Amino acid sequence: MKTAYLYLLLLLTLLFGIYLRYEDIPKWKEHEKLFFYKDDPLYTEADSYYFTRLAEEIREGTFKHGQPDPLSFFPDNNQRPYPMYGAGPSYLFSWIQALTGKSIPQLAFYLIPILAVSSAIPLFLYFNRLKLPFVGLLGGLVAISSPVYVGRSYLGRLDHDIFNLTFPFLIAYLFYRFFESWKEEPEGKKPYLWISLASLSLLLYYFWYGHANLNFVLLVAFLVVFFWRLYEKRKAFKKVANKKGKAFNKYPNTKIKVIDKNIVILLSLLLVPQLWYVYTGPMHLFQQVSWLVFGIRPTTSTEMLFKDFPNIFISINELQRYSFNQVFPNIIISREIGILGLTGALLLFLFHIRSLFFLLPFFGIGLLTFFSGIRFAMYLAPFIGMGLAYLVYFIFEKILPSIGQYKEEYKRRLAITLISSLIFFGVLYGQILINRGFYSPIIDAPIVKGMEWIRRNTPANSVIWTWWDYGYVFQYYSRRAVVHDGGSQTSPKTYFVAKSFSTKDPREGWLITSFVVNYGLKGLEKLMMDGLSAQEVVNRISTGSFAKPIEVPVYWVITRDMLFKFGWIHFFGSYDFKQKKGTFGEVIIPSCIIHSNFTFECRSPEEFTIDLKEGYLRKGNMWLTIKSVYVYDESTSKMIQEDKNPQGFTVLIVKRKNQGISLFLYKAPFDQTLFLNMYLTRKYDERYFELIYDDFPHMVIYRVKPKID
Repeated sequence: MKTAYLYLLLLLTLLFGIYLRYEDIPKWKEHEKLFFYKDDPLYTEADSYYFTRLAEEIREGTFKHGQPDPLSFFPDNNQRPYPMYGAGPSYLFSWIQALTGKSIPQLAFYLIPILAVSSAIPLFLYFNRLKLPFVGLLGGLVAISSPVYVGRSYLGRLDHDIFNLTFPFLIAYLFYRFFESWKEEPEGKKPYLWISLASLSLLLYYFWYGHANLNFVLLVAFLVVFFWRLYEKRKAFKKVANKKGKAFNKYPNTKIKVIDKNIVILLSLLLVPQLWYVYTGPMHLFQQVSWLVFGIRPTTSTEMLFKDFPNIFISINELQRYSFNQVFPNIIISREIGILGLTGALLLFLFHIRSLFFLLPFFGIGLLTFFSGIRFAMYLAPFIGMGLAYLVYFIFEKILPSIGQYKEEYKRRLAITLISSLIFFGVLYGQILINRGFYSPIIDAPIVKGMEWIRRNTPANSVIWTWWDYGYVFQYYSRRAVVHDGGSQTSPKTYFVAKSFSTKDPREGWLITSFVVNYGLKGLEKLMMDGLSAQEVVNRISTGSFAKPIEVPVYWVITRDMLFKFGWIHFFGSYDFKQKKGTFGEVIIPSCIIHSNFTFECRSPEEFTIDLKEGYLRKGNMWLTIKSVYVYDESTSKMIQEDKNPQGFTVLIVKRKNQGISLFLYKAPFDQTLFLNMYLTRKYDERYFELIYDDFPHMVIYRVKPKID
């Protein structure tokens, strides 16, 4: 009954994890026109489009290991090749698609939630063998239901994370089973079975994720335990031999020579299949620790040349460090419960280090959450759950018996089962409360429509000039090259894209585009190796020192989401190389109530009034002038302009097709930027650009003129 009860809780854990992801399906169906495109659900993160594109290219036969990816990082494609390893999600779903005939977005939408809860299974099996079943259950429950992991393994989120907890826990479990069988049957077949399964799992983990440093730490943990156990065996053998005065063997049919041979075979089964890649692990581990723990990011000689350009990492949310108190809400319902779990996890390793040594590296990765970025919280979550359950074991197995309480084993077992069950269901309820968030696609159907328009209406060798966030999405839907994407956004090319959008001079925007497309990073590297500073290079590019015709079709594409990223775009685009900072762009998008055709009461979040007739904006006791008013009618695609004052705010009023309105407010110097003019008001210089697609506010596309006078 007890075993059945535990497995019932395991099943409940798995179903609960699936439920947390499936419960939003009705909401997706309610917004089907936005969240689905041609019956395929859209993804909630950009990397999913990358893996989906690779999966389709695997099936088409165009995927080439290690060869330049023609759609990535134009014109420096050789610096962003197809991955040699780590494309596991693409291969898996390519095979599933071949078996089912379904589209990959449809398969991912329904299968990811099921695959993502798999990490709870090896955790339970591991701790059940240690006679700590609730530690495994609570660890699995918190792991698969923590908001940080739900968000990273949500409906259709095709990425590494669906198995990035499963593989380490599975490998650690297989290691434990090996040592367990090696102790019981040193000459039996079971040790060979477990070591072979562990070796295979390590290979699959590397093919899946491609991080040799993680496989390396698992192997090191195994070897530490292996040689320590071997040392203890030899030490015990010598002790008994000396005591008996003759060679002694606990297993009379086994000779030392045979044991040594077995050791060689066992280690060969584990290590030899890994030798072709694991040798790179130590260096990668050193680089990761240097960067993530000490903030020292290893740089190449090329990156050293570019060190004066702005650091794009500061704009990426998941790389930002969270405070101690901010970490726990991403894992469990309260900080206090999180601290208890963390305390219990430390005690768990303290008293069971011999059995859990294989998990220690990943506990360390989880702790990086407090020193590096929130993305590591998914590794911390299972240990918080384990710690909560272990506190119960610790109290009833160690503390209370030491003061004369609960000395009877059956009482301890009963108390542990009851209290752990209460905690289990309490945590389950708490995880429901903190998973109230709703994850919508990062892109919606109208923007995808524009991306497919590019695929149908532009030459195959076209290049898309846009902000990096949608780079992978353009590669998938448009099948056109981009200058940067989610895997190459940290190069100086991102600075140049930002500067082209932030400048007020269309000629400068064209010259920057021409330089990047014609010369790329190689050209920039050569200039800086010649002794030019970053500022000098930018000045020479902006004044036309390297101007030449653009030989491939290039399209400036501005999408609705970029308006909300205008702050960082302008920050990087206005970056001062001496002061090491830029100016954040600002566009106010308030919610407003219309009192008449001329007056609006708005909030963003402060309250203010817009009087278009008088030409002012009142905010508290401040009276601010309105420079220009634009009224755009979506139904007719007509724009009306009215100038009010020499300076002040620019107000754009968009009359929606559904009779609603949207307001946009911005002022100098942002009202002079190419980005806001070409996107919001479609003002552009015909000598440098040509408007070829206007689906404002979803997407606006300009063809860059190949030559200028």
